[in-house]
Amino acid sequence: MKEITRIHLAKSSYDIELAAKKQLEHYINSLETYAQDKDVMVDIEIRMTELLEARGVKTNGVISSDDVKAVREQLGEPHEFASEESDMALGPVGVANPNGRKFFRDGNGAVLGGVLAGIAAYARINVAWIRLAFIILTIISLGTALLVYALLWVVVPLARTAAEKLTMKGEPVTLESIKRLNMSEELVGPNRTSRFIVRTLLVLTGIFAIIGALLAIVAVIGVIGYTIFGYVPFDVPMNNAFFWATLILAGLAGLLLAALLSLVAYAAFTGRVGKRIVVSAIVVTISGILAFSAAFITGAVGTAAYAQHAQSLVREQTVALPDSFRTITALQFEKNDVSLQPEVEYVVDSGVPRYVLSSLPGTKVTVAVNGDTATVKVHDSEQNRTIPYFAQTKVTIYGPAVTQIKATDMSVRYQTQSQEKVVVIGDGHQRTSISGTINSVETKGRGEVDVSTSSVTSLTVDSVSGSSVVAGTVRNLVVTQPDVCPDQESDRAIVSVRGVSSGVMTYNGSQREATSNTTACAKVIIGEEEQY
Repeated sequence: MKEITRIHLAKSSYDIELAAKKQLEHYINSLETYAQDKDVMVDIEIRMTELLEARGVKTNGVISSDDVKAVREQLGEPHEFASEESDMALGPVGVANPNGRKFFRDGNGAVLGGVLAGIAAYARINVAWIRLAFIILTIISLGTALLVYALLWVVVPLARTAAEKLTMKGEPVTLESIKRLNMSEELVGPNRTSRFIVRTLLVLTGIFAIIGALLAIVAVIGVIGYTIFGYVPFDVPMNNAFFWATLILAGLAGLLLAALLSLVAYAAFTGRVGKRIVVSAIVVTISGILAFSAAFITGAVGTAAYAQHAQSLVREQTVALPDSFRTITALQFEKNDVSLQPEVEYVVDSGVPRYVLSSLPGTKVTVAVNGDTATVKVHDSEQNRTIPYFAQTKVTIYGPAVTQIKATDMSVRYQTQSQEKVVVIGDGHQRTSISGTINSVETKGRGEVDVSTSSVTSLTVDSVSGSSVVAGTVRNLVVTQPDVCPDQESDRAIVSVRGVSSGVMTYNGSQREATSNTTACAKVIIGEEEQY
């Protein structure tokens, strides 16, 4: 029967045979004599516990003389700590890690978690190339690589001991290699300038993260408050579930973003990134992505359902116009609400004058004939003003050819086969489109006139600030443009034509070659030059 006693190696408790204890004490005392470095001895003891565990001797296990002998053979002899200048012969170099290299996070070369530095050490590649590849991969994967990095940060252990650092590089774990590693780390030491730069960057990151978190919270509160108290577009009860689900999920995504930024700020200010923070950041990030995706899907489904419901409410009706409409020569279009943008089309037709209205219930069209002028107004009901984009109001009027069209803040399309003359008068931000074969077209006032799909012989443009005329190839071009205007690019008067077959044009009363011309207040474009 062998007598057993208790010892501690690297703060781990073991039972050991008395003979083995004497051998181990002698070995450690010899190492201390040569090493004369407490840090090196700590790493050596940690390595001893690893070698014992590899032999099946775990904490609270029993160490035998054979175990001590095996550890000694694995680590090497104490005289290997002699300096290179010493006349003492170096002992055995030791044996390499039988399992080869092992993947650890490299804390010495870390910028964040040491994952990339660990990969570089394991693969024996310059870490700069690994970081460059990671940046490119992050861009290509749209940030997915960052999640993989975070997962590796949690899963892969940090190389803390000398043995782990040597194993990470695939070097043999011996007395000599442990000493060499400790000496290299001591010589390198902390770089004060680098530490200052890193600390400054961390503080700035923390500040921006806090600001971002506060902005995210303010945005969530603002959007929800405005939506609930200022603008609730879903008056149809069937879509309230989609609406509230989207709003809640979007708000949750915003709050999770604020939480993620708060974690970043905490890590930046404290300078510590533990597994708990990394795991929390991963959970918050995944939850935020899921919440945002769910909000997007719910919003898309709700919008589609709402649009389908709105379209199901659309009704089409045909209304005959009075006989006096047959004799009109001028048209004036108006609307009673700025939020309503009806699609209005006038078709020259020899049949019975009429209009076809396609809209939600409550929309009305009134046509008043006064002499040779017909005034068309589109009236929208209050309940329909919230959903004009899902159920577009369309009015198609059939009647005789007219020579004058005036639109007030309303876009109109005029379709004709062939006629002599059309005068377009703009009064607001409207677009008047004309198609057909027309001998003469005149434009006056503010707004946009498009005759690019018409065959026009003569085009006469009397421009004002903010007006725009687009045409194809014409034979005769007469342009009058202002030379006094506000100091705003959007108020410039623009005339753009594909070409002038006669080669000449009349500009502000003077005949000149038909070429592009730009002034402080106006622009004439001849050819394919960009309009803006």
